[in-house]
Amino acid sequence: MTDYTPQCSIEVTLETGTVILSGTEDFIKRNKDELFNFLMENYTSKKKDCTTSIESNEMGISDTKPDNQNNSKIPIELEKYSSIFQIDAENNIILLKHTPGKNKSEKAREIAKLVLYIKTKIEKKPACIYGSELITLCKRHGCYDAANYSKAFDNQDDFIKGGKEKSQNWTLELKLSGEQAANKLLEDILNADN
Repeated sequence: MTDYTPQCSIEVTLETGTVILSGTEDFIKRNKDELFNFLMENYTSKKKDCTTSIESNEMGISDTKPDNQNNSKIPIELEKYSSIFQIDAENNIILLKHTPGKNKSEKAREIAKLVLYIKTKIEKKPACIYGSELITLCKRHGCYDAANYSKAFDNQDDFIKGGKEKSQNWTLELKLSGEQAANKLLEDILNADN
């Protein structure tokens, strides 16, 4: 009779660069921190133009309210919305208020509008993000629907959706109408608090 040793694996996909750590549970426990450090050092220093740093819950990074806020990077025209979003020390956009919407797809689109609009204002150029970068935010706000997530952004007037059909590497950009809708959404959320 042979002993069965359970096998575990961690798979990380950073815009098509797949890294797989596979082995026994003990091996994974011993090496996950080293893998995490390697990814953080190499991924953050080699970001492409079409990536952003949005809240990430991958491999234990917290998606809770930040202790070290970096709100000095908020442009003057967005300062009045500081009760709606913050930027942490790692330049992650953190949404503090729930977004309106009748269903999960609509809420996910509203989150995407806000993130793209804020990122556009901060970087002073049109923002482009991968759809996968919004998943953690959508999960945090209770609007992630894995089966319909990508479809929620198909044929929408406010977005430009790029990438291959049925691919996990699709991107989003805001059209002018999307920027206007995001600005109105920020105002609506702000006014709802008053």
